[in-house]
Amino acid sequence: MNFYDKVGYLDFEKVLKNSSTFNFICGGRGTGKTFSALKYVYENDIPFIFIRAMKNQIETVATELLNPFKPLEHEYGYNVKVQTIIKNVRGFYDVQEDESGIVNKKLIGIAVALSDFSSLRGIDVADYDCIIFDEFIPKEGEVVRGNWGRQLADFYETANRNRELSGRDPIKVFCLANSNNIANSVFFEFGLMKKAIDMSRNKQTYAKMEGKEKAVFFLGDSPISRKKAQTALYKALGDNSDYAEMAIENIFEGVDSRGVKSLPYNQLRPLIRCGELCVYDSQYGFYISDREFMKMEAVNLATFKRWYSDVVNSILFDHCIYESINSKVLARAFLRIQ
Repeated sequence: MNFYDKVGYLDFEKVLKNSSTFNFICGGRGTGKTFSALKYVYENDIPFIFIRAMKNQIETVATELLNPFKPLEHEYGYNVKVQTIIKNVRGFYDVQEDESGIVNKKLIGIAVALSDFSSLRGIDVADYDCIIFDEFIPKEGEVVRGNWGRQLADFYETANRNRELSGRDPIKVFCLANSNNIANSVFFEFGLMKKAIDMSRNKQTYAKMEGKEKAVFFLGDSPISRKKAQTALYKALGDNSDYAEMAIENIFEGVDSRGVKSLPYNQLRPLIRCGELCVYDSQYGFYISDREFMKMEAVNLATFKRWYSDVVNSILFDHCIYESINSKVLARAFLRIQ
């Protein structure tokens, strides 16, 4: 499925036609994710909430130099300025000057950090129809504070309130990120790690989970990425560079098939489930699957890592049995979630 414009950048209108309530868009650097999203909401007069995970990231966005509308100003002449509305909440203002020199400002969107979602309780966001969560997958080595996936769910509950109960459409969410890896708390909380693994291995670029209000877009076939592969930086890094793979090819880390063996259900005893990861006991040791064959207790990620360290260590040192390659990738990814 083609989600790109004639030049090769992401075409947000095409994304919208195939979107759901929660949309997760992962692609190489510079493929037009944020640019296209902001262009669409601006030109179609859609009130939006722009979020980043951390407070300092929103403070950076509020500067003249790193205003996310800056590239659109250069390309199309937009004049969008960022100003403080209340503490921890910034406003994007479309600034127009008429012939007499009078300046008119129109509030077109707000910016707030996930960590400050309680600030939304101080303002009315009933008319905001779109949330853009930029960089929802942490960069390699980035310090992560809190569970971004859980914070996003809390944020959405605050912003969406009772819209659907009063007959209105829910707020649409677009989560944008460079293709780092599936080991992120947003995929974990929204039950997308298994789907992301399947898509990556099958080189699938789009999946919509009907009835579950979720859609995933992997921009691995981006024409811009192919063009960037011929630029100086990526030639210097070489084809096998981890950075080049992350930025261009949208490749998630894979693992070997050691320890992969399917066991009969009657040889398994349920132990614990954490998200999409199911752990069983067997005569051969811990058996890891992405399927729940029988009812088992479920715990959150923090509890799993704290109270099931024997399972964690078995995964870490590759002493488990895995039902499939996907189960092994999923288990390894769990260990990397911060």
